[in-house]
Amino acid sequence: MRIAGILLGLFMASACGLGEDRRKQAEEEARRAAEKAALVERKAGLDAALSQDRPDRRQPVDHDEAQRAVDAAAPSSSSPSSQERPGPIDRLVTRLDHDHLWRNGHFAKIPLPRDATPEAVLSALLEATTFDRGKVKTHTISETREVRIGGATYVALMIETNLGAKLVLMQYADEKVGWWTRVFDPE
Repeated sequence: MRIAGILLGLFMASACGLGEDRRKQAEEEARRAAEKAALVERKAGLDAALSQDRPDRRQPVDHDEAQRAVDAAAPSSSSPSSQERPGPIDRLVTRLDHDHLWRNGHFAKIPLPRDATPEAVLSALLEATTFDRGKVKTHTISETREVRIGGATYVALMIETNLGAKLVLMQYADEKVGWWTRVFDPE
C-alpha cells in the first residue's frame, strides 16, 4: 500500500510540475520501498522453506536464521546496509550529492595528462598544497575508487597522512586545466 502511495506521489509531482528535488526524493522512496518489499517476500519464502524442512512443522521459524539467509541472499550494492555505518567516502558522497554548490570555489589544478595515475595526481596535489597545520610529508592511500556525485564520475581516495586522515576527490577536466582536485577532512 505504501508503494502505491509513493508512486502516486511521484506521478502527482511530475504531473503538477513540482520541483526536481521532490521528484528525486519520491523516486528514492519508491526504490527503497520496492527493495524492502522484495526482502520481505524473500524472507517469507525462506520462512516457508525453513518450516518445510523441519520434522515438527508446528515449531516456530527462527527469524534470526531466516534474516541471516535473507542477508546472505541479498544482492550486494554500493550502499551499505542499514546496520552498517557508511565509510568516510560514502558519507562524503552522500553529503556532496545533496549540495549542488560544492564544486564552486578554488581548487588545485594538477597539470598532468588524462592517463596519469591517481597516485601521481595525489603526489602532485600534496606537493602543491599547504594545510593549516603545514605540508603533508608522508601519506598512505587506504582506499581508491570511482564515485558518482550529481551525475559526474570522480576518483575518490581515502588517505592517512602525518596531518591526519584526508579524503581527496579528483577528476580530469581538460588539457588546459589538467586534473580538478579537492581535499576534504572526513566527518
